[in-house]
Amino acid sequence: GTHANSTITYSLNGGYSRFRSDIGVDDEVGANATVKFEVWGDGVKLYESPSVMTPSSATQSVDVSVAGVKSLVLKVTDAGDGINSDHADWAGAGLVR
Repeated sequence: GTHANSTITYSLNGGYSRFRSDIGVDDEVGANATVKFEVWGDGVKLYESPSVMTPSSATQSVDVSVAGVKSLVLKVTDAGDGINSDHADWAGAGLVR
């Protein structure tokens, strides 16, 4: 888990084919949480959650190609309304060779 606004960077050196994760707002927070998830590869946005996620949002799944990607960046933003209660989870995140 992380708190918006956050950026987590991994060096992949082109050694993986896919990034997969379930994403959502952590169960511990109140109704004020709003976040968006992004996945970037070498400066190119590979994924953005289709809508703002709140505590009542269903968990979503991310499955994107990272073939040839050297630098993978996972971002969580505050969805533009500040960081109050913005606890976000990258659940079961993993890389596939």
